[in-house]
Amino acid sequence: MWPKEQVMTVKSIALDAFGTLCEISRPRRPYAALARLTAEPHEFLKSVLTRSLSEADLRRLVGPRADDVAFARFSRDLCREIAFIGLFEDTIPALRELRQRGLRIAVVSNLASPYVDSLRRLLQDSVDGFVLSCEVGLAKPDPRIFELACAEMGSSPGTTLMVGDSLKSDVRGAADAGLKALQIERRKSTGLNSLLELGHFLDADI
Repeated sequence: MWPKEQVMTVKSIALDAFGTLCEISRPRRPYAALARLTAEPHEFLKSVLTRSLSEADLRRLVGPRADDVAFARFSRDLCREIAFIGLFEDTIPALRELRQRGLRIAVVSNLASPYVDSLRRLLQDSVDGFVLSCEVGLAKPDPRIFELACAEMGSSPGTTLMVGDSLKSDVRGAADAGLKALQIERRKSTGLNSLLELGHFLDADI
């Protein structure tokens, strides 16, 4: 909850995807496995999140340490991850409540391109837009991706709230762009641990 001297009227809400709206119930982390085979894992993962990459692109980025066996495992694990993407139980009821409040909603996610279709299919009827790193070429915590989200919703940073599970990528990144932000911590018993609690935070501060 933000200090009372910084209270704002929230007109739009940007929401992180994984860990906030949805989860992979049986994670396999296929891109992390490939990253371990590269000379620069951080740069590899940055490329994965900010570009739409074919298998040929991935092979060039990974280099000779990844053979056909490694890529067969990657493809299998990626398919299995995508098959186990699901929304948290509170997601749709919470989004419905936010819309009833007249708020615009956008999903802002660091996401590799193979996950996009599943995410859109799950949420497209419940949100107003998507700002996805692999489509816009920017990844959180870069302030510019939050600026794009505000533009997507037709709002200003000063009237937009970001909600996500990452302190660095979601909360601090959004703050650097001029948004207010809340961290959701689903495993904790205090603070914001369910999207259904968002209304209480909004009512307390508006």
